[in-house]
Amino acid sequence: MKQWKVSARTMETYLSRAREMLLEETGKTRQEHIAEAYWHYQSVIEDPKTTTREKLEARAGIRELLGLDAPTRIDAQVSGGVIVLHTDLDVARVVGTNDGNSDSRSR
Repeated sequence: MKQWKVSARTMETYLSRAREMLLEETGKTRQEHIAEAYWHYQSVIEDPKTTTREKLEARAGIRELLGLDAPTRIDAQVSGGVIVLHTDLDVARVVGTNDGNSDSRSR
């Protein structure tokens, strides 16, 4: 982000728009792309000609595609009373309240 001199928020906006443009160009929904990728991986697993390594890589692809693995990276930032947790899977916001409880929201 420093390379392009933009904030993290601006970079997220750019990436989000780029993903939208790619989806529009294909004429398929995100769900259709996920289904195609899943069935491709499944065909690799079921093919008797594929190697064990290829089958393991396909299983890893399915796990990643479906978000089944725990995050491998977590960063926390505090800004204006808000803790923002960044992971390689999702972004969660936890907002503290006066009564000690917290309100958790996924973004």
